[in-house]
Amino acid sequence: MILAPGRGVLAQPSPPPPTVEPLIEVRVAGDSLKRVLSVDVAWPSGLKPRFPRDEASTLSGRSVAPVGASKSGFVPIDQNPDWASACEREGCRLAYSVDVARGIATDRRGDWGFEEKQRIVMAPLVRWLVRPEDRRARGRLRVDFDGGKNFELVSGVMDGRVNHIETDLVVMDGPHVVLGDFTHRAIDLPGGRIDVALGRGERGVRDEDLLTWIREGAQDVVSLLGRFPVSRLQVIVASGGPYAVGSAVTMGMGGASIFVVVGERTRKADLLRDWVMTHEMLHVAFPNMGFRQRWMEEGLSTYLEPLLRARRGRYEPQKMWAEFVRAMPQGLPKDGDQGLDRTFTWGRRYWGGAMFWLHVDLEIRRRTEGARSLDDVLRGVLGAGGNVALRWDVARLAGVAENASGTTALREIYDDWSEKAVAPDLGALWTSLGVRADKAERITFDDQAPLARIRRGLTHKGGSLAVASSGGPS
Repeated sequence: MILAPGRGVLAQPSPPPPTVEPLIEVRVAGDSLKRVLSVDVAWPSGLKPRFPRDEASTLSGRSVAPVGASKSGFVPIDQNPDWASACEREGCRLAYSVDVARGIATDRRGDWGFEEKQRIVMAPLVRWLVRPEDRRARGRLRVDFDGGKNFELVSGVMDGRVNHIETDLVVMDGPHVVLGDFTHRAIDLPGGRIDVALGRGERGVRDEDLLTWIREGAQDVVSLLGRFPVSRLQVIVASGGPYAVGSAVTMGMGGASIFVVVGERTRKADLLRDWVMTHEMLHVAFPNMGFRQRWMEEGLSTYLEPLLRARRGRYEPQKMWAEFVRAMPQGLPKDGDQGLDRTFTWGRRYWGGAMFWLHVDLEIRRRTEGARSLDDVLRGVLGAGGNVALRWDVARLAGVAENASGTTALREIYDDWSEKAVAPDLGALWTSLGVRADKAERITFDDQAPLARIRRGLTHKGGSLAVASSGGPS
């Protein structure tokens, strides 16, 4: 029976209407010859706008007009000191130009500034797009780009499309946006899709060879996690230059993208034995940890990349261990070095980080008698929603690691290694693992060594070996 209000039954209050987040709408016209962007922004009320810091005068003609005003209604922001507050109160339109060529010539910001590689322009939004003054502000961003036939905007945001961005404002902190002339392909994987933007230029391999290379690197990570770590990844390939595989960078915060340079002399054999793509794909599977813990990101990819390729038969275990024996001492602390959170040299970041993860992996395997490993930690990160699009801190990572491995190994080793310079005895470690290297760096294995079973498990197809009930090797 349904009782009407007023007859003994109180009417249920209506649920509050959903909160509508402010939307910043941007239209951009790009001129590929002049390398200039013309930007028109419909700015919503409730957010106070701020232009990027611009010492090189890359931005010009900054002007503001009331909402709905015609072009003649724009006035330079210099003539209206209250322009930002007025935009916050009532909304507004903003218009300005971006001299990309000047930005390329003057920027010294690395991944966070304008940069050109083989005719592809890195153009992060943080460098040229007006944004909320409060970096924590909630809202949405929509960007529509029109650069004509041969000038496209490609981004790594999760729901981005060519010449279009529509996502959360967090993407403004990500160095995802590139401009150039591309052909487009796609790779479907369990759990996700890779959109591949191939830049124009000379390279020594066919498109299909590049796609196979990208797919194999992704499959290395799928073999570890069971599925691809993000629903969408953008891979941008710049073509040209003297190297087989040149520089590469993985970009996060609000999305996931990989930028890599493939040279004119590249051959199919170079791609088959290359490690770069697997290294970068591992970055996609791990959260942004911040500047002080950048070594955790780089060290994880440095450590796990050769293991994953060995497990899939793409790298011989003897060669993998020879690489570790040869290269890992570069991560040992030098005079004056501090902990990994306080020393930012190349060797400490990459190979010091790799040593850290090797010790975490070995300790988890030792404490659990091979039942758990670093593999479980990475699967736990995936299950908790972690990937390169998000920022985590060490406490969150350590909590996930404890739940996934049943040990506090990661937290304990981090507390030790992050603050002071720890120099493990690598020679003794190789001996305990049964790794023997002669003067020519040829590797033989001692299967009677104390940790030989763990060593075999590291490169075993499944990432571990079963442990007999007696605790002996299987």
